Amino acid sequence: MRTAELRMKEETAVAWKLGYEEGFIEGFIEGRFQLRNALLKLAKEYHKNTTEFPLVDLNINEQELFIDIKDRFKSNFIRSDSEIMNLIKQNILKYSQK
Repeated sequence: MRTAELRMKEETAVAWKLGYEEGFIEGFIEGRFQLRNALLKLAKEYHKNTTEFPLVDLNINEQELFIDIKDRFKSNFIRSDSEIMNLIKQNILKYSQK
């Protein structure tokens, strides 16, 4: 009985951690898109009023996101790097279509 109970607690902890990781990645990417969109809007407004300010390229790079996410999360991921990259790609696709 004790072993089954411990196993259930471990499985619950792993499931929670996986969900937390997914939520962290999604929130991080959503924040980047919101920031990018706000900066683009400001740059376009400013550019209308002056010719001095060039429009800035604010493309979101998957590899840079991966490095930032790993740095912020301190590499304590349960998921493999390829799984993290897949989540990043899915979320970039999701938020770029909004």
